[in-house]
Amino acid sequence: MRAEHIVTFLQSIGARRIHQKPRELSCSCPLAVWRHSRGQDLRPSFGIKVANEESSRFHCFSCGVGGVSMLQLVRLLERYHKCRMDTLWRWVREHEGKVLLDPTQVAIPTKLEDLLGDAEVIREAELTPY
Repeated sequence: MRAEHIVTFLQSIGARRIHQKPRELSCSCPLAVWRHSRGQDLRPSFGIKVANEESSRFHCFSCGVGGVSMLQLVRLLERYHKCRMDTLWRWVREHEGKVLLDPTQVAIPTKLEDLLGDAEVIREAELTPY
């Protein structure tokens, strides 16, 4: 996923302190409220590898969560929020591993509340596996 798409994704899920380097991004862990001992990540410990034509890997050096694609992060968010995030899922799937030719042509989620607008409450057993 391209860096600008990752930044948009992180902003939409409420990540803070986003720092961008040429091939990686760091930010506060978007899962800190559930996975960190004090429920917050005071320094950016969540890293994402920028892979323009491929899936971008992520890893939190504080809580240890990690995965091989942003879609896995969406699944984790669904699990912790206990609801489906279909809009976010579709947006990430559309941008993972693709180069966007004209960014003005894409509807981008702006904040988590918008993404939860199409959510329905689900049980953990209903989540589809990766």
